[in-house]
Amino acid sequence: EFNYSVTSFVSAPVHFILLYSSIVCLIVALMSFVITAALDPGYLKKKFDFIQLVQEFLEADKDLMNLCTYCQIIKSETSFHCQFCNRCTELFDHHCPFINNCLGLNNYKYFLVFVLSYFLFLLLVTFEVIRNEIDLFNDGGAHSKWQW
Repeated sequence: EFNYSVTSFVSAPVHFILLYSSIVCLIVALMSFVITAALDPGYLKKKFDFIQLVQEFLEADKDLMNLCTYCQIIKSETSFHCQFCNRCTELFDHHCPFINNCLGLNNYKYFLVFVLSYFLFLLLVTFEVIRNEIDLFNDGGAHSKWQW
């Protein structure tokens, strides 16, 4: 004989909504994590001979700040050289140790999807834990179906 309370029947649909929503958020988070880590963040490609390029800049009395001496390329205003990857990245944000990749032009939106979906996953799991604790408290400390 099982002794279910009214709150157990009311909270059962909520449990399944939270469960399936958290699974979807986790799948989206994992997929966007893999895409973010595997995608080229927008590394700049070498197009010109660097020594000749420096000579032309010096002859034209242009500023050498837009040249990266490590990568030997012309940088844009928004690119930056990453010391971890040893490459220049367009729209460089930062080097993320969690994905072991830079965040730049090509993978920044996937990183935002990863962070938001993982946050939603954690939020849904937290709601489910709180809902379950309230359910247990309202039933007198334990569900009778779990008693041995």
